Amino acid sequence: MASFFDQRSERAIEITSLPDCFASSIEPNSACSRHAPFHAVDRPPAFRRQAYAVAVAMAFVVAWHHGMLFPRENFVGGFHRIEFAENDEARARYQEITEIASRLKPELSVTASETLVPHVARRERVQTLRYADSGPARTYDVFLVSREDLDPATRARFPEVFDGEAYDRVYEGRFAWVYARKGSAGR
Repeated sequence: MASFFDQRSERAIEITSLPDCFASSIEPNSACSRHAPFHAVDRPPAFRRQAYAVAVAMAFVVAWHHGMLFPRENFVGGFHRIEFAENDEARARYQEITEIASRLKPELSVTASETLVPHVARRERVQTLRYADSGPARTYDVFLVSREDLDPATRARFPEVFDGEAYDRVYEGRFAWVYARKGSAGR
């Protein structure tokens, strides 16, 4: 049973029965009609039409407020605010990443930064840099790393990649760097 978890009050609110209970108040043969405090058959048809109109209006207002009908400044996807405006830097970033991804051979295994994984996701072996500590990522052919992820902590996690022990830097762009395993076919 799905539930909505209110983190502020730490109470679980079951919302799966809400649609049924709403329907029972306006429809005579709904699943919860026997549990409702009043039945739809007791209400005139005009009331049922008004209740439907209110429900549709509420859904429209909520969707508009959260930016689902038309992109607005308050549209949020996950925990991040989504920005729909594309500037010159975003276009240049996309062009560079797309060009890098198109030059990587399809049979290569790739470890990529979280935001770059969708560009190389049509491969048999892809892993995000975030979870590369565990698993076979240290043996992958190519590391595709965004500039934001080239911090000292990441460099310390993968010294064999970033210090040139097992990998060579084969591309250094404005937004991403590519490291290929020495002696691999990914060069």
